[in-house]
Amino acid sequence: MAEPVALDSPGLAKIAGQLAAALREDFQLRQVQGQNAPQCKIFRPTFTLTTTPVQIIEAQNGVQRYSLLVVMFQDTAGRGRFRIDGPQPTAAGVGFPIPAGGGTLVVAGINNIMQFWMVAETANTLDTTYGLFL
Repeated sequence: MAEPVALDSPGLAKIAGQLAAALREDFQLRQVQGQNAPQCKIFRPTFTLTTTPVQIIEAQNGVQRYSLLVVMFQDTAGRGRFRIDGPQPTAAGVGFPIPAGGGTLVVAGINNIMQFWMVAETANTLDTTYGLFL
């Protein structure tokens, strides 16, 4: 273990004091950020999507104003489609693509979440899990 070093210089002592104060403030800031971070209120375990479009039903009542939707696709998932502008995607290729092989999709904002739809493409299934955050 290294020997402690004395700070004989007033300039070094001042810098060390400022660094210690910054670290204390950083801890307080991180504590507040952690308390104000999005909180997962609903987590749905894995379910399988087919060629029937689905919405995140918990977001449709408007009572909870979710700020973030995190959708995780398992590595066994096939291709799919999603939309965040209201109309349904189709299994035949309407909507933004969801590539096969897993991944994560993040949707921010209550309006986007309420209008979010997803569907598996023809001859595919999507093994999906999601979380809704306040």
